[in-house]
Amino acid sequence: MKRRHVALALALPLAMVSAPGCIPSTPPGTVPPVTASPQASKVQAFTASASSGKAPLSIALSWSVSGTGPLTCELDTDGNGSVDITITDCPSAGSRPTTLGSVGTHAPVIRISGPGGVATKTTTITTSAAGPDRFDIDIIPLEGAGAYQSEIDAAVARWEAVIRNGLDDSVLKLPANYCWSDGRPAEDLSVDDLAIEIKIAPDDGPGGRLGSAGFCYATGGMPRYGAINLDVDDVARLRASGRLVDTLTHEIGHVLGIGTAWNFGGRTLLVGAGSGDPRFSGPVAVAAWATLGGSAAVPVESEGGEGTADAHWRESTFDDELMTGWLSGPVRPLSIVTVASLADLGYSVDLNGADPFSTAPSMRAFGLHGERHDEVAHVELFNPQNRP
Repeated sequence: MKRRHVALALALPLAMVSAPGCIPSTPPGTVPPVTASPQASKVQAFTASASSGKAPLSIALSWSVSGTGPLTCELDTDGNGSVDITITDCPSAGSRPTTLGSVGTHAPVIRISGPGGVATKTTTITTSAAGPDRFDIDIIPLEGAGAYQSEIDAAVARWEAVIRNGLDDSVLKLPANYCWSDGRPAEDLSVDDLAIEIKIAPDDGPGGRLGSAGFCYATGGMPRYGAINLDVDDVARLRASGRLVDTLTHEIGHVLGIGTAWNFGGRTLLVGAGSGDPRFSGPVAVAAWATLGGSAAVPVESEGGEGTADAHWRESTFDDELMTGWLSGPVRPLSIVTVASLADLGYSVDLNGADPFSTAPSMRAFGLHGERHDEVAHVELFNPQNRP
């Protein structure tokens, strides 16, 4: 008996029959999306805040870049072939500070990379040798200051450690009773590089204004002679609590021009004075502020009244930093922003001399301590007549 072979035909829906890899990527009747090509990475500008100067020279390196993100910026700040700073998710415009310590021609490089490829750009800065003269601050002790010479010396040394090169010697023709020197005759005073008279005398009583300071005479826009007054009713207490050196250091900073010379001698570094949001726009300080996570110009104090507002870093941002308007905290750092601001004023500074500093909120910012560790003391600024 012969067996019959019966072939069974299976009718399957066409939608169920497809070869691997042939499934349509889009529904019928639709147009596949067009993927745009990445925008090419490009460095529009890469500049330095100064093209030349005496070493050490502190500058801001600024850039403007474009391209499909995210972009990564790498900075070789001195052009020696090594990457010194890497910034992921690099902003289209930004800056970073650097100090060029050696003599010669430097060619810093920025390299950006992203989906659109790699782009580089170079700028050039020339540094020359400084003379052997280091920056000196000479103190003229007046009423009561002699008893605090060790603290004065420590405060002077703090600034002389970050300001490196001296200014040209100058002979100042000081009139009688100039600055706070009541009873002093007129004199011709040879200054190398800054002279400061200090007196410790009655002011507003215990716990009020700790001191006041400013410069009285300038040449070429640079302060050359100034004055500091500390309240005699506060000095012994400040010494006992270990805060006198920082108080003196703060006041010397004002004589150097911090808060007093920002818009003096042809400078316009303070913007928004008298408003609720004043800012310091010096390029080196702005670049230093960026290293702390800041953006735009550096926040300046708007509160505290005359002598505090528009003359200090903003307390709510910089907290215990040395050059805010209030003496507070267990440690009062000299931040890279303060040192950089001196470069914007025209001093030769080494940014590496700054203290470690962060703007991260302290525990006091959350109200956990109830009040500051130290007494909140108002430091008022003296603004004498400035002469060219």
